[in-house]
Amino acid sequence: MAETANYIDKQLASHPTATTCSVSWFGGEPLLYLDIIDILSQEIIGCCNSRGIKYNAGVISNGRHLSGEAIECLKRCKISRMQITIDGTMSKYCAVKGATPDDFHAVIENIKLAANSFKISIRINADQNDFDDAFSLTTFLLNDCKLNGKIRVYLAFVRQYRNSSEDDQSWQAFFDSD
Repeated sequence: MAETANYIDKQLASHPTATTCSVSWFGGEPLLYLDIIDILSQEIIGCCNSRGIKYNAGVISNGRHLSGEAIECLKRCKISRMQITIDGTMSKYCAVKGATPDDFHAVIENIKLAANSFKISIRINADQNDFDDAFSLTTFLLNDCKLNGKIRVYLAFVRQYRNSSEDDQSWQAFFDSD
């Protein structure tokens, strides 16, 4: 981990006009590695402080591990913004994630808990057949959960790709057309 902090410090040193260092924690589920986020954040914050550079950070999470303890750690790490990705209402969420209704409800409770500490954006993944489900989830979060004004919700269109010889042929035609 020290190598990462040293690399960032060298990058900051090589850009003397830098005024801000922004970090985004993402990939897999970063909240499973709070100890690493905490250690690296403190080292990077120290580098920024010694150079008079403002530090800010965000995290992209599925929200499942966003406990009270995690919230306190993330605040200590100066994380101010969070994106939580949800694949739909409870039935769709459970089907897509192979999760239980308890998992879905835990994510919703974690969002409620974190809404007072972070700028939260909820990303709803939807394909062309999911708009009703996405609308239902949005209504549920904003109205039923009373999160209107506390979170931001947006739709992310996802597309299914097939791997077939027809697809391969159409791509080949695309590359051959000069």
